[in-house]
Amino acid sequence: MVKVLYGVRAKERGKPVVKKEWSEFYAEPAGVSGFLENIIVHREFLEEIVRSGPRDVLEVGCGSGTLSVFLSHLGCRVTAVDKDERIIKKAKQASDTLNGRVSFRICDAFSLPFGDKTFDVSFSQGVLEHFSDEDIVRILKEQVRVAGTVFFSVPGVFYNHRDFGDERLLTRKQWERILSGFDVRLSGYYYRISARRNLMIKLPIMYMAEIR
Repeated sequence: MVKVLYGVRAKERGKPVVKKEWSEFYAEPAGVSGFLENIIVHREFLEEIVRSGPRDVLEVGCGSGTLSVFLSHLGCRVTAVDKDERIIKKAKQASDTLNGRVSFRICDAFSLPFGDKTFDVSFSQGVLEHFSDEDIVRILKEQVRVAGTVFFSVPGVFYNHRDFGDERLLTRKQWERILSGFDVRLSGYYYRISARRNLMIKLPIMYMAEIR
């Protein structure tokens, strides 16, 4: 079995395997190669977060934990949360291996156990595409409450995998419609790959936004 843990569908005997739980997707703690891969893919997203100059950072839906580890290496005080205890356990292991300084907690994105403006920035990557418009707004409002400034990244309309089957691969205009009730400071695509039918065409497969 061949697995790539960061956004690429698993394959077994040449056939795609759709994961049923996030704990399956993050069954093994990220090592150095997985850490570097994730940082390279999300370089532009991370640059936007770092450019905002945050000191206290919250990651909602931490997954592998590698993005939080990276920000901790830059001196940020990072708290990473997820509702699945198994994912938190693996993310902690990855953080220890990668010399991260991240505080991990188990909690629900819809009801974060933090006071107003506890953090300078809250962010998520690969989370919101699994929710309805209404739930996306609820999750983001909760993050704005605890942080003020929120960054998020999701696979966009040109991303060609649905690892769980419920991913909503939306256009920038569709996302901007969902975000219409927020102060949108950034909205755009990043990380381009070659199109299958024409390698000369580069398609952006990730979307990111900054809201307040």
